[in-house]
Amino acid sequence: MLKLLEQHLAHHQWQSADQETSRIVNDLLRNAVNAAQHSTESQPLSNSLFDEQSQQTLFQIDSLWREYSSDRFGFRRQAEIWFDSGLDPHQVFQWNQFTFNPDACPGHLPTISHLDYVECWSEYGIVKYFVSEVDL
Repeated sequence: MLKLLEQHLAHHQWQSADQETSRIVNDLLRNAVNAAQHSTESQPLSNSLFDEQSQQTLFQIDSLWREYSSDRFGFRRQAEIWFDSGLDPHQVFQWNQFTFNPDACPGHLPTISHLDYVECWSEYGIVKYFVSEVDL
């Protein structure tokens, strides 16, 4: 599932890696939303939106981004920056506002602008998830 993402990251093809990350996360979100909608339990969506396998995939994605960017990019890096600076993790930027090179500021990538579930990302965002689930 992550082989193509790793290839893009290994070759520092940041834009392609960003698009592949969005594709993978879209799939995870789609599965999570579908499961929540078809659940017999009447629980609202929450940070537990992702099952254990999906959580593992998110951490693997983050790990790959951090590894191939020398810890400049990734969900955890974004969470650390947003947490430390008090920025709003719900703020959405346009894709053309991003810089796809290794000189981009830390935490700049991956983006979320290609997600089908931006509302879900905003409310139960991956970065928000990392802030709440990862011991910073």
